[in-house]
Amino acid sequence: MFIKQPKGNLFSVTPRRLYFLGAFLFLSLITAYISIRFIPFLFSPEIVLVNPSGENVIVNSKDVLVSGRVKNTHSLTLNGKELYIRENGIFEEQVNLREGINAIAFRAQNIFGRSTQLVKNVVYIKN
Repeated sequence: MFIKQPKGNLFSVTPRRLYFLGAFLFLSLITAYISIRFIPFLFSPEIVLVNPSGENVIVNSKDVLVSGRVKNTHSLTLNGKELYIRENGIFEEQVNLREGINAIAFRAQNIFGRSTQLVKNVVYIKN
């Protein structure tokens, strides 16, 4: 006849349980960090123009400062030229216009290849 030996308390603290708890917390923190940093890139990029603003833009200057902000974006091009994006998503670039209608085309792309395009027409009228 065998007598069952009583086991330790189910909620007792042992080195093995502390190890598994620490490993679980570490993996949870790593997963949370990766989610916070990379999940926004799953969404389509956004482009918000600050300057020039409005539907129809008419200027009297040959040069215009184009500026704005992007979200969920890895790279941004303006008429095929790569633009520098600051850490907070702000960009700006001086654009040289020719007389008449000028199409300013933006293309934002995230790290997974999703892209958004925005075209702004600016009319330059020489004085």
